[in-house]
Amino acid sequence: MHHYVLYKGDAAEDLAINQNMFIEQVMQIHTYRKMTQREMETYRDPFRKPEWRRPLFMWAREVGIEGDVPHTDEAMERYNQWLQEKTIPTMEVYGFPGEVSEEYDVRWRVEHIKNHETAFIGPALHFVQEDQPEHVGRAIADWYRRNLAPDPNVWMTDAQP
Repeated sequence: MHHYVLYKGDAAEDLAINQNMFIEQVMQIHTYRKMTQREMETYRDPFRKPEWRRPLFMWAREVGIEGDVPHTDEAMERYNQWLQEKTIPTMEVYGFPGEVSEEYDVRWRVEHIKNHETAFIGPALHFVQEDQPEHVGRAIADWYRRNLAPDPNVWMTDAQP
């Protein structure tokens, strides 16, 4: 959470826009494993020019900390209500120790959201797709096959062109 506090301070614009802090530091801080230079270049690509980084800066400023962005808190509350009322299947991919989705959060969603599945993928922080890409991909493919695929008995490897 510490970098979100930085994004609200006086130096925030310089950190986000000029120093590209989100890509250059936050991505690696919240990934369990060391990302390769090639992976980092892929994340850098959409944000090469400083002016292209403004959406990341604005997004980070919208993250609420202790009620300082009431409209974000209200939107999250509405979203949580909707999740508890919906009937469509959902899945949550999570790892340990986690960061945004910790054990308490995962348990709450399992207990309060209908048709909600979880997939534990192993050691991961916030960017689970980077920490455990194969496990995340397999979990999503299996969930999709069981819940949304036209024929759940056919795997993509069996599909014909």
